[in-house]
Amino acid sequence: MHRNLNRQVGAGEIQGIERCRAAARSRCASKNRRSRLCMMSGDFKLQVSTVMGLEALVKQELEELGYSNCLAKNGRVEVQAPPSAIPRLNINLRTANRILLEVCELLLLPLQLTSRQVAEFEACSFDELFDGVSAVEWSSFIPKGASYPVGGKSVDSILHSVPACQSICKKAISASLARGRGAVTTESWVEEDERKGVCEVEVAINKNLVKISIDTSGAALSRRGYRTKVLDDGAPLKETLAAGILMLR
Repeated sequence: MHRNLNRQVGAGEIQGIERCRAAARSRCASKNRRSRLCMMSGDFKLQVSTVMGLEALVKQELEELGYSNCLAKNGRVEVQAPPSAIPRLNINLRTANRILLEVCELLLLPLQLTSRQVAEFEACSFDELFDGVSAVEWSSFIPKGASYPVGGKSVDSILHSVPACQSICKKAISASLARGRGAVTTESWVEEDERKGVCEVEVAINKNLVKISIDTSGAALSRRGYRTKVLDDGAPLKETLAAGILMLR
């Protein structure tokens, strides 16, 4: 077949055809990679927590850093930003306590880039809580082998026992990780090793509405470590609050 094609169109044109085929294969492979790595592209919804009363200053700092799409609320500021903003905000924000990443679900759309929606759902029973948390593709967020402690809070909700909710969420995340990493059964418990990383998960339930986020800061940003001697003796003011007072002058 190639010999006949050679006689009809010539060797140079065949090379061009082969290059086009190779480019098409490369585009398909690239599309598949984007589907798997979509959590690393596009904007995320970040929650910047702060001391009550300093929300306007956090918003001002965000705008000075170039992030204009932000909304101040009680004790926090919401901002839409790319993944590169996470380390940048943790380093540069003077009045923030923590930077929380709201966990999103992946929606695979045919022949398109994937889109995301914030993982919010209503849960009035432990089964609904388990199903909602385990539906998230946690392998996109938690590195293999990393530890994933779960913190939580519940306000005006049927599921009012925070320790019980934390336990259910922990099992749900483990089931999702086991499923995403090819385990035979989703009942498998995923091993954790803090030496491979720590991914702190926050589950907040408010009036039966569950919102999941990941703490990207670790230790509170008011204890960043550049005044360790003073902090050991007990600082008179948190550094974030002190920075806010100076900015208000």
